[in-house]
Amino acid sequence: MAVKIVISRHYSKDNLTILSSLLSQLATLAEEHEGYISGEYLQSDDDEEHHLIISTWNSLEDWKEFSRLEQVKRLHLLIDTYLGVTTSHSLYVTENFESAANTNVTENIKLEALASS
Repeated sequence: MAVKIVISRHYSKDNLTILSSLLSQLATLAEEHEGYISGEYLQSDDDEEHHLIISTWNSLEDWKEFSRLEQVKRLHLLIDTYLGVTTSHSLYVTENFESAANTNVTENIKLEALASS
């Protein structure tokens, strides 16, 4: 199952010169790594210093393998050191509302059948 990794950072445009090189290196490593699907960079509409990177991976294991690479750890450390804060990483998986809804309908039918017998 595909997973999405959301990385949240706060930085000003003044930091972009140095950060763009580090972020570009990370993006290149991700794009070359097995299991990487896509990535996007977002800037908050109401807080121009709040940025998100959302990457999509084939599996959690693909992401974990990537995040354990020494080059990746080194780049994250350089970014965190430069910004003076630890980067926030969050993992998200796709919810399947259709199957959950079908399960609930099936369970309700079974409960109704038990109640009427």
